[in-house]
Amino acid sequence: MQTIQTNINNKTSETHDQPLIQPGEGGEILEPQDLDVICGRGGKINAHEGNIRFRDIVSKFKKQYLEIKQKSEKCKFCMFVVREIRKSEPAVRFLNKNSKTKKWLEIGDEKAMKKVRLFLYMHSSKK
Repeated sequence: MQTIQTNINNKTSETHDQPLIQPGEGGEILEPQDLDVICGRGGKINAHEGNIRFRDIVSKFKKQYLEIKQKSEKCKFCMFVVREIRKSEPAVRFLNKNSKTKKWLEIGDEKAMKKVRLFLYMHSSKK
């Protein structure tokens, strides 16, 4: 546990030195790329390649997430996971569709972190 916690602390402190990606950064996007993570619900969104990949990657962090007790440390850990996902080439974006313009926008790192956190919370069992 101590080794994992130290490892997480070292990795998460590195991510806080980098600027956060802000909502809307990059402007409007006509169509998501294959590796982009799409926010929303439904079969089409769940079946999107980027969302499948997102679930696979985040699932690998479940055990470490469950070992963390403090909420603030869980948030840091989830931000670390977001950074790991974004490292892909081409860069992965977290997108939400604007219902008025029908174009896609980046949700930013804070909302992406909450998406990771919710997934880990909902899919982590302590059994």
